[in-house]
Amino acid sequence: MQIPEKFQNEDGTLNVDALVKSYTELEKKISEASIKQSALEKAMFFKDVILPVMDELRVLTDELELIVPRSLWEVPTCGDLLFSVR
Repeated sequence: MQIPEKFQNEDGTLNVDALVKSYTELEKKISEASIKQSALEKAMFFKDVILPVMDELRVLTDELELIVPRSLWEVPTCGDLLFSVR
């Protein structure tokens, strides 16, 4: 698994605390978007601030999804989202 540097311990292993911190920051930034006045301001904020953080987290969670046992993975997988449309 290729762990982004931001989420690595000194020995190259996953720093879960950094992952949780980044997720918490993402939640705060999403809340910040709600105070933007215009649709354009919100869109630019999502494009410039939120989307890059989401992309970074996505790389890591996609990798984790492959190695964490299904019984412990509490969120829908990409496969669940793609193939369980009813």
